[in-house]
Amino acid sequence: MPTLGLTGDVMLGRRVNERQRTRWPDEIWGDLTERLSSLDGLFCNLECCLSTRGQRWAETQRPFHFRADPE
Repeated sequence: MPTLGLTGDVMLGRRVNERQRTRWPDEIWGDLTERLSSLDGLFCNLECCLSTRGQRWAETQRPFHFRADPE
Protein backbone atom coordinates (compact mmCIF):
# COMPACT_ATOMS: atom_id res chain seq x y z
CA MET A 1 0.00 0.00 0.00
CA PRO A 2 1.41 3.44 -0.94
CA THR A 3 2.36 5.88 1.79
CA LEU A 4 1.23 9.45 1.17
CA GLY A 5 2.15 12.60 3.05
CA LEU A 6 0.23 15.85 3.44
CA THR A 7 1.73 19.15 4.50
CA GLY A 8 0.13 22.41 5.44
CA ASP A 9 0.95 25.75 3.87
CA VAL A 10 4.40 25.96 2.27
CA MET A 11 5.54 29.50 1.53
CA LEU A 12 8.70 29.78 -0.54
CA GLY A 13 8.43 33.44 -1.50
CA ARG A 14 9.91 36.54 0.11
CA ARG A 15 12.89 35.94 2.39
CA VAL A 16 12.65 32.15 2.13
CA ASN A 17 13.32 32.45 -1.60
CA GLU A 18 16.32 34.75 -0.98
CA ARG A 19 17.81 32.40 1.63
CA GLN A 20 17.21 29.32 -0.49
CA ARG A 21 19.56 30.64 -3.17
CA THR A 22 22.52 29.99 -0.84
CA ARG A 23 21.65 26.49 0.38
CA TRP A 24 20.91 23.01 -1.00
CA PRO A 25 17.32 22.37 -2.24
CA ASP A 26 16.60 19.70 0.38
CA GLU A 27 17.59 22.05 3.22
CA ILE A 28 14.20 23.73 3.09
CA TRP A 29 12.66 20.65 4.76
CA GLY A 30 15.25 20.46 7.55
CA ASP A 31 15.01 17.35 9.72
CA LEU A 32 11.89 16.20 7.81
CA THR A 33 13.87 15.48 4.62
CA GLU A 34 14.47 11.81 5.36
CA ARG A 35 10.87 11.15 6.39
CA LEU A 36 9.42 12.97 3.37
CA SER A 37 11.82 11.16 1.00
CA SER A 38 10.53 7.81 2.23
CA LEU A 39 6.96 8.59 1.08
CA ASP A 40 5.50 7.34 -2.19
CA GLY A 41 3.78 10.70 -2.72
CA LEU A 42 3.64 14.09 -1.06
CA PHE A 43 0.97 16.76 -1.34
CA CYS A 44 1.53 20.28 -0.11
CA ASN A 45 -0.36 23.54 -0.28
CA LEU A 46 2.10 25.82 -2.05
CA GLU A 47 1.31 29.39 -0.98
CA CYS A 48 3.06 31.07 -3.90
CA CYS A 49 3.75 30.63 -7.58
CA LEU A 50 7.10 29.44 -8.94
CA SER A 51 7.91 31.91 -11.72
CA THR A 52 10.36 34.49 -12.99
CA ARG A 53 7.76 36.18 -15.20
CA GLY A 54 5.84 39.34 -14.46
CA GLN A 55 6.56 42.25 -12.15
CA ARG A 56 5.69 43.13 -8.59
CA TRP A 57 2.40 44.98 -8.15
CA ALA A 58 3.21 48.69 -7.83
CA GLU A 59 -0.23 50.34 -8.00
CA THR A 60 -0.74 50.12 -4.23
CA GLN A 61 1.47 49.23 -1.26
CA ARG A 62 1.68 45.45 -0.88
CA PRO A 63 3.88 44.16 1.95
CA PHE A 64 3.80 40.61 0.58
CA HIS A 65 5.16 39.24 -2.67
CA PHE A 66 4.11 35.62 -3.17
CA ARG A 67 6.48 34.43 -5.87
CA ALA A 68 9.53 32.17 -5.68
CA ASP A 69 12.28 31.34 -8.14
CA PRO A 70 11.54 28.01 -9.88
CA GLU A 71 15.17 26.92 -9.56
